[in-house]
Amino acid sequence: MKSDHGEICGICLDVYDNPVQLPCGHSFCEVCLDGWLVKSKFDVRQPRNCPMCRHRAKPSREIISKLIAFTDVVSAFREAGHEGLEAAKMDQEDLLGALLKMGYTSEEIDDMVDEYRNSNIELPNAIMTAAGKNDAQT
Repeated sequence: MKSDHGEICGICLDVYDNPVQLPCGHSFCEVCLDGWLVKSKFDVRQPRNCPMCRHRAKPSREIISKLIAFTDVVSAFREAGHEGLEAAKMDQEDLLGALLKMGYTSEEIDDMVDEYRNSNIELPNAIMTAAGKNDAQT
């Protein structure tokens, strides 16, 4: 949306504050989009949809980073012969299964993981460790 004062957020109907653009092209204030997701009882295992057109968006970077963390933990456990390998593989498979149920293909998931890995954003070790332990409090 446009006004005489600039672009308008479709949620708050005010000029954008830190705009976020979804793959469908619609943009919203970052705070508005976060608030909309909270109010719509957003579940990380459900697909994100645009509030305007309901176009399916990619999973959040949080979900992709968690998938990468599980994959890295599985690889490390496999190399070390760690006893937690089976549990880590189950966590990884649960997340992959959720993404597949959301309608993403294996190729799309691989592409999103590659895109995330190539984005030059490093997952801090503390987050990777917490994700590996499924501990959101760390």
